[in-house]
Amino acid sequence: MTTRPWRVLALLSTAFFMTVLDGTSLLAALPSVERALHLAGHTTPWLVTAYALAFSGPLLLCGRAADLLGRRRMLGSRRTETGSPAAPTPTRAGAKS
Repeated sequence: MTTRPWRVLALLSTAFFMTVLDGTSLLAALPSVERALHLAGHTTPWLVTAYALAFSGPLLLCGRAADLLGRRRMLGSRRTETGSPAAPTPTRAGAKS
């Protein structure tokens, strides 16, 4: 059981890295977005904040749902964060196909 904390740390580190990478990609694309939408320089912080809220809101919602329903139930469901029926559900023992 000594390897489990390291696995959790690796998973959390990967998730944090992906979040930072996502924010960095927004900051890299920001000048192009400003030009395309004809935005002034003082609206840039609002754009970054709106993107962060739109990105973190579903993550918080799904995390709370996993707390209430259990992670196995959430990961085994047919719906992902976007609602697509992409992930197959595991068959239950004794259930008819």
